[in-house]
Amino acid sequence: MNRQQPLALAPPAGSADWSERSLLDPATRKALCSMNLAFLNLAAELAEEGRLKLISGLPPRAIDALIDPEAQQRLCERLPFALFELRFDDSDFWEGQIAAAGGVRDAHAALVVDERIVAFTRTAIMLAWHLAPALAARFGSRARFWLQFEGCAAHPDDKSVSVLQQLGLQIQGADSARLQALQRRPRRAALA
Repeated sequence: MNRQQPLALAPPAGSADWSERSLLDPATRKALCSMNLAFLNLAAELAEEGRLKLISGLPPRAIDALIDPEAQQRLCERLPFALFELRFDDSDFWEGQIAAAGGVRDAHAALVVDERIVAFTRTAIMLAWHLAPALAARFGSRARFWLQFEGCAAHPDDKSVSVLQQLGLQIQGADSARLQALQRRPRRAALA
């Protein structure tokens, strides 16, 4: 059986600089930080009103841990990913939205929508539209990420933030690899 070997690169000869370099330019990092802060502020407002369930996948304890606004700012400045997603990959959600939009509504039962979520979503879509390809917390099914986030929110020291950064990037990589594996399956079957 011919098995694919994992990609392994030999280390460069001589001394090397292994310092962290961001793939995002400073303007994009600033916009991402701003959106993450806006997301957390919106979540905190909704939590105070008892309406945090409007953001699916976000544990209330993660928001409760955000007591210090300065710590929140420092944390968001160091995250190389968004804390939210717009659920573009959730076909069941969008099919439900389309079905609800196409149905007949009783004039007395108007759709209840929080305008803050609508405004945030519009802003996030504009950011996504400039960067690349319903609001949900990023990593909603990853309790470990949000537990680490809680620790960072309460005590954003270098070590805990570094662990959070690595964990977020690892989850992104694992999700991407899983998606790529799923996309390759049909092609292999078609070639056989």
